Amino acid sequence: MKYIVVIPSLCLFACIACTGPQNKVPVLTEQWVLEGFDSPESVAADATGKFLYVSNVNGGGEDKDGNGYIATIALDGTPIAKSWADGLDGPKGLALEGDVLYVSDIDRLVIIDTVTGDIIDRVRAEGATFLNDVVIWPEHGVLVSDSGTARIYLYKDGEMSVWAEDEKFGGINGLMVWQGALLVVTMDAGELLSVDLKTKEISTLAGGMKNADMMTPLDEGGYIVSSWPGVLRYVAEDGSTQVLLNTEEIEVFMNDFVRIGNMLYVPNWQPGTVRAYSISY
Repeated sequence: MKYIVVIPSLCLFACIACTGPQNKVPVLTEQWVLEGFDSPESVAADATGKFLYVSNVNGGGEDKDGNGYIATIALDGTPIAKSWADGLDGPKGLALEGDVLYVSDIDRLVIIDTVTGDIIDRVRAEGATFLNDVVIWPEHGVLVSDSGTARIYLYKDGEMSVWAEDEKFGGINGLMVWQGALLVVTMDAGELLSVDLKTKEISTLAGGMKNADMMTPLDEGGYIVSSWPGVLRYVAEDGSTQVLLNTEEIEVFMNDFVRIGNMLYVPNWQPGTVRAYSISY
């Protein structure tokens, strides 16, 4: 399918209110739209910060059909490789460490050599049914959420094991290691959680965001959280939330995004696009 870049001139949402004296609410302005993807679910920056990996499920999220692939695009929306790596089933979360890209693929963690694009290994997570997001836990391994079992798996020394399991992880999705904790968002309860990486104690930072998909902390304080199918919210440090963008009516889905500086890169499962938004105040 041909790629098309569309650069709009209008700001999709502007906010002038603040949730508190120390919280600045961000404004998201769409910068470009790149078409031509097949159910894109996640994006991750390469080691140089010059381009993005984009996972494409290209079918049903649980279908073991071999149709999934990873594309690459530049940060300005220019396509690089339509199918940089293929032979996957339902690739979702992405995490990069050195020359290795880790990809969740239904019930396996796929390990890809970023130099060649070749698959190095596929490691099964015993009991997993819907592996979702992936994050590097420096010096400890790779953490992977399983939305189907309310578990977090740990990949270390070539093996996958259950690292944590809790009813609060129902529909667990996005993960991020941040300031000594693991940030987690859940779809069932729609919560933003913080998990102590040493004790595994769980704290609730915010709620009321059903089908929460991914999060990112902001330099100015607070977080941006996406919710399926098409909502981006600002979460203040006091746990209050505010909708920044709602694209449900136009059927633009918001999935597992990444923030690089003042830019937010969001894959849209439907209609098969990736969008870039600038963050300002």
